[in-house]
Amino acid sequence: TRRVVEAVNEFKIPLLIQASATGYYGDGDGLPFDESSPPGLGFLADTAKLWEEQTRYLSSETRCVIMRLGIVLGREGGAIATMLLPYSMGLGATLGFGNNNLSWIHVKDVCRFIEFALVKKSLEGTFNLVSPHYTSFGEFHRNLVQRTGGLSWLKIPALAVRFALGEKAQLFLADSTVAPKRLIESGFEFAYPTIDQCLDEIFGNTSKGGYVFTKSQWVEGELDSVWDFFSKETNLEKITPKMLRFRVVDKSTDQIEKGTIINYRLKFRGLPIRWRSLIHEFTPGKKFRDIQLVGPYETWEHDHMFTPVGGGTIIEDFVRYKLAFGLAARFLALPLVKRDIEKIFEYRHKVISQIFSSDDKRSENESR
Repeated sequence: TRRVVEAVNEFKIPLLIQASATGYYGDGDGLPFDESSPPGLGFLADTAKLWEEQTRYLSSETRCVIMRLGIVLGREGGAIATMLLPYSMGLGATLGFGNNNLSWIHVKDVCRFIEFALVKKSLEGTFNLVSPHYTSFGEFHRNLVQRTGGLSWLKIPALAVRFALGEKAQLFLADSTVAPKRLIESGFEFAYPTIDQCLDEIFGNTSKGGYVFTKSQWVEGELDSVWDFFSKETNLEKITPKMLRFRVVDKSTDQIEKGTIINYRLKFRGLPIRWRSLIHEFTPGKKFRDIQLVGPYETWEHDHMFTPVGGGTIIEDFVRYKLAFGLAARFLALPLVKRDIEKIFEYRHKVISQIFSSDDKRSENESR
């Protein structure tokens, strides 16, 4: 951060948005903190304090906004991605007594605040980026159980957490009751102020025991050409790993549209599989959703979304799926299924990038 500050001063950058963390306040023991509260004690508090202090070297010509981030929740990465696998296998647990508070924020609200800070030039200083409605770890645990299935009564004693994680245990056992006082006073409005709204957005309409997979990428192709490629079902064969021997058998309409039924066949781990999909939603140039009618999953819904950005297109995949045969199957098979899905989409990502790369890059890729 010190090096960034030096560069900002050298090039007279008008705004620096600096990341920090609510760990700055230390363990609150139930007492709420706002931006005027002093730093706490311990490794996390010392780190955040030293981190923020680097901005004191900024020129007075540069506006500085410091974000003290709570636990950031979203579909990709972060705390939710780490917790989803054990919870989906029925192994999620309350750490300690579960009555310590968690100050959190949805990742989309973080991004919205950054946009807000860029535009509102009177904004300056430190802001707690947390929801106005903090929740206890116990309540957070129960919310995740409701959406993933599993066992709500599992608990891991605080002593065991400290033994396993050492100093890092404070992330899960310390009380973080933080109020976004200055954020609210600034006029910022949350899109996801409550934990229910936040988790509903992350999990969508996933049924209990379901799982979520997301993938996104930017390609150089314009929206029209990208949409044209993905709205032709035979192109799915081009972006599916060869080992699956994936083939389109037939479809119920001449062109893909809402209500189209498509039949596929493939082999997975040597076993022949029939797959039938229904195009449940179809908005040309924006989105379509296919849902499994016949196949290996209890449920499978796949949203394909397309957004034009910067002369290219962002392609987003949002998959909700649920394994058959209940909790036992999730415990035994989910790690393998999750890994296989990630490999398939990693292959798709690579091939799609090659298909929509520029002529120079395409020639380079083909020569490789």
